[in-house]
Amino acid sequence: MKAVITGIGVVAPNGMGKERFWQALESGQSAVSRVSLFDTAKFSVKIAGEVKDFNAETYLDVKRLRNLDRNALFLLTAAKLALDDAKFSVTPENTDSVGVTTGTTFSHIWSIAEFDR
Repeated sequence: MKAVITGIGVVAPNGMGKERFWQALESGQSAVSRVSLFDTAKFSVKIAGEVKDFNAETYLDVKRLRNLDRNALFLLTAAKLALDDAKFSVTPENTDSVGVTTGTTFSHIWSIAEFDR
């Protein structure tokens, strides 16, 4: 069986989508700053690369988002961006032949299982 990369979807601190991400890399734009998404008082590290101003509703169907955690939303958004980049739609006819490979922290796999269910 052969694998083909047809689309790339990026959700990263320095850019959403492959174009913005690549531009940030080329220009040396850093996305590291003081952590703003949670209280860092109990931690020695106070800086990180955060995906800020992320709104999953911009990319995904609102009615399916309510029970998913942030990591699951990142994963689904990246998959959607990759499908859009490939100009590809999953249909009943091709659904059994489609696969997605991701690079993610995947820290909350139960959210994906719930979404599938």
